[in-house]
Amino acid sequence: MADTTREFYFGIDLGTTNSSIAWGSVGKNGIFKPRMVDMQLPMADGSWETKQLLPSFFYLPKDQNDHEVGYKAKQMLKTQPGRVIRSVKTKMGQDWKKTIDGKDFTPTDISAYILKQLLFGIKKTFRIPINDIVVTVPASFDSEMRSATIEAAKKAGIKVKNNNGNPRNILLDEPRACLYDFVNRQKQGEIPDHIIDFSTKKRILVYDLGGGTLDVSLHDVNFKSPEDSLVNIEDIAISRYTDIGGDNFDEKLTDYLFKRYCKENKLKLQDYSDIEIEYAKASLFYYVESFKRMITNDALRREEMFEDYELEDVHQSIMAGYLLEQHPLSIELSLKEYEEIMAEFLAKDVKYPILSNIGQRIGERNLISPILDVLN
Repeated sequence: MADTTREFYFGIDLGTTNSSIAWGSVGKNGIFKPRMVDMQLPMADGSWETKQLLPSFFYLPKDQNDHEVGYKAKQMLKTQPGRVIRSVKTKMGQDWKKTIDGKDFTPTDISAYILKQLLFGIKKTFRIPINDIVVTVPASFDSEMRSATIEAAKKAGIKVKNNNGNPRNILLDEPRACLYDFVNRQKQGEIPDHIIDFSTKKRILVYDLGGGTLDVSLHDVNFKSPEDSLVNIEDIAISRYTDIGGDNFDEKLTDYLFKRYCKENKLKLQDYSDIEIEYAKASLFYYVESFKRMITNDALRREEMFEDYELEDVHQSIMAGYLLEQHPLSIELSLKEYEEIMAEFLAKDVKYPILSNIGQRIGERNLISPILDVLN
């Protein structure tokens, strides 16, 4: 069979919450056109749908005849959270494992299962197996985390060594991927050149808030020569404070809603086992992510429609059915209330400038400290 993929390039975003694949090729005009891969993936109800995102969730059924990765695994978080593994990206390279029915699963194992599912999606779309792929990682990943990611790629079937046995450089830092994409979009005319002119060296800050980490980095960027659009990227600083992401927001809101739910229904936690409480919170966590998306989309719509609006006017309801006994949860929150709950993460009261002891003065786990850290 002819190698129909010799001019194709593939890249995987192995995310904390969701993972995806991009592909592209260089056209006759010399411009690289990236696209998201539309994958045929199994849904929670057993059907198949075309999706561009794969939830980074793993589920092991009780019979252990097979496992589930993606939408079905995420759905099982509501009913069997003890058999679901999620958010392993931040645990890569660590001595962490989860045991289900006597079987140990490491972050590398789970990442390999996720990568395998993505490769399966590529194969169904392109009709041939693909193993020559780049995987993006946070700039803050240390050597152990990078080695664990390469091992997961190897287990999944991605080519990690050349034919001569030398290791292949399959990892790409996410900030660099962002900068390459920005320059490529400029080349295509999607972004005007005058916004950032890389003919002279520019210092660029990349801010990447993901599901598990906040990656903030500083780079000097310029074209290698005036005649082409190849860029030179020099890393200047990478924030030390990365331990915050979408999961932290979801967990904090879950804790708030669960406490409010127990108070409104006059429930005493000592009347319930740890397993019952864990299952109730896991079920609630599933709905919290949807709430976060809906209230954000509502705020964006109002911003487009009105020049000014009050945070109290943006609100959404969370309905999670029965968490403990015959007590359903139904709570409405405004955007103002949501921001108040997340106050410690948003750090809106920070007074500038803060030039030293950032972590001690305003804490490390918020959206501002990583920026100040790299600027210093």
